[in-house]
Amino acid sequence: MKINNFDSGYYTLKDDEWLKNQRLAGKVLKQAMDEMESAIKPGISTQEVNDIGEKYILSNNDYIPTFKGYMGFPTAVCISVNKELVHGIPKADKIINDGDVVKLDSGVTYKGAIADMARTIAVGNIDNKYKMLIEFCKKSLYDSIEYIGKNIENIRLGDIGNVIQKSASRINANVIKDLSGHGLEENIPHWAPFIFNYGERKTGIKIRPRMTFCIEPMFVYGNDKIKLQDDKWTITTEDIGVHYEHTIFVHEDHIDIITE
Repeated sequence: MKINNFDSGYYTLKDDEWLKNQRLAGKVLKQAMDEMESAIKPGISTQEVNDIGEKYILSNNDYIPTFKGYMGFPTAVCISVNKELVHGIPKADKIINDGDVVKLDSGVTYKGAIADMARTIAVGNIDNKYKMLIEFCKKSLYDSIEYIGKNIENIRLGDIGNVIQKSASRINANVIKDLSGHGLEENIPHWAPFIFNYGERKTGIKIRPRMTFCIEPMFVYGNDKIKLQDDKWTITTEDIGVHYEHTIFVHEDHIDIITE
């Protein structure tokens, strides 16, 4: 991997070996996410959901749940329910109910290369306004990736945030400004560059081939302020928030969605 410092932005451009391993990590992570989503139903605990994902990851030789033990985080998956936005800690007594909005966020490391992704699941009957929040948050993720692909020779980080922010404004929602997407480094899941969910066109670091990073829009209605809970991990919002994330790899003329 080659270290670069362009436009005052510190990041690394990844080699073919990283890309090969990252694709494998992304495949296992996506399948683990599918297993967990299929299991989510009223009555299941968040600990049970975590265990399903962790078991799947570990069933593949040499694949590691990235988050478990990272800076002391105790589990393989962040599972956040309703007003818990991100970094929720799974628990045996935390039961998922009909009408809940559940956020899954997890990572897989393979030979040092990391894939990271998140998705939001509507459990049973939820209010239509939250269905719309989920729909537009997910759409903003894919719209931003598509925008990069179409403008790959001349795009900057501010362009990504601008696409996401405009999507939220279409339904009078707000983006979370105090959290962001991020780059990835060998065995380190949070690295430069940082990709905010707001921004101005043609500002920020220029996107270059062989960069890899996570785009992760987070939407909420009303107040976009976040609060760290007493467990020092769980981050909450005043209303129900939603969250999506993909890891991408930038090529000369196209984008790989590593976690798809």
